[in-house]
Amino acid sequence: MTVSIKNTIERTRQYWYIDGFSELLVGMIFVFLGLLNSITLIIQPSIGSAVIVGIGYPLVILGGIIFGNKWVRSMKEKVTYPRTGFVKYIQPERPSRRKRMIKAFVVAFMVSIIVNVIINRLDPFWLVLGTGLLIAAFTVYMGVQIPLNRFFMTAAWIVIVSMVAARLPYSNDLQMGLLLMGTGIGWLVAGATSLIAYLRKNPILDQEKVED
Repeated sequence: MTVSIKNTIERTRQYWYIDGFSELLVGMIFVFLGLLNSITLIIQPSIGSAVIVGIGYPLVILGGIIFGNKWVRSMKEKVTYPRTGFVKYIQPERPSRRKRMIKAFVVAFMVSIIVNVIINRLDPFWLVLGTGLLIAAFTVYMGVQIPLNRFFMTAAWIVIVSMVAARLPYSNDLQMGLLLMGTGIGWLVAGATSLIAYLRKNPILDQEKVED
């Protein structure tokens, strides 16, 4: 019985990622973070640019959590559910939206602070490479938890991008920006590929034929 419940939950998780919209959202968030981290190409490194990045990180992450999730659900309602239906399993009671927003902002802000502190203490090579490997490790974890094999391919891409970005003869900010943008591109490609495959496999029925 336990195995059956586990398999049901896994299939439901897989169904949430079947159309690639969640991966497209993650990709967009990483690309925006990468662009934000590359702000030193426009503005000289200073306290002002550090403040912009420090505030921008949590804003991008929080915006992705709030508005991005709304976008994913909206796209599923327009594209996915009309084709293959709506699937949901019982979940434990969740805290209120306000509490979730506050928690997400605090976590994102703390991550931003920690990242900025680490940047000033670690060698740029290991900082960029280590960040990329951590993102890749989390992607592998997602691939195991969901489970979906394409997450392992995305993780492999992130490892390659990390190694390349860490060795480029650029500033640390630009290296990190390229890492984040490269990571985002990997997620975007995975999401777009999944969406195209899903649409080809599940064409929507002609409404007039359904009514007939």
